[in-house]
Amino acid sequence: MPNPYQSPETTQAPVLPPGTPPALRQILFSMKGRIPRRAYWLFSVVAGVLMFIATFAIGLFLTFLSSVPINSTVIIMNIAPILSIFVIWISLCLGAKRCHDHDKSAWWMLIPVYGFILVGFLRGTVGPNKYGQDPT
Repeated sequence: MPNPYQSPETTQAPVLPPGTPPALRQILFSMKGRIPRRAYWLFSVVAGVLMFIATFAIGLFLTFLSSVPINSTVIIMNIAPILSIFVIWISLCLGAKRCHDHDKSAWWMLIPVYGFILVGFLRGTVGPNKYGQDPT
């Protein structure tokens, strides 16, 4: 008969070995953790290019719809903000992770020049910090 006063057994989340890359969803949509400069610039450029392609595709689509009697301005005014919010969220998540790599709060991104230099160009904290393991 089990002891009713014994504490229940717990299971811990699996710990990833050092050097294991995080999932793409975690990189793009979560503000937790750290990323190196290379990942920051790669995902920032990819997000910008995708935003440009999406905007170009919408414009091209609306050009073909110009023969149809609908107001194309209404369509683009509804789609563009959704795409912009999506890209802004990704940019904020990437910047927050870079600030975490420097062992600083994501609020440091609000200081324009310092935040840009900190996020984009300076090497992060060597070794683990309060936001996680060293991503490099």
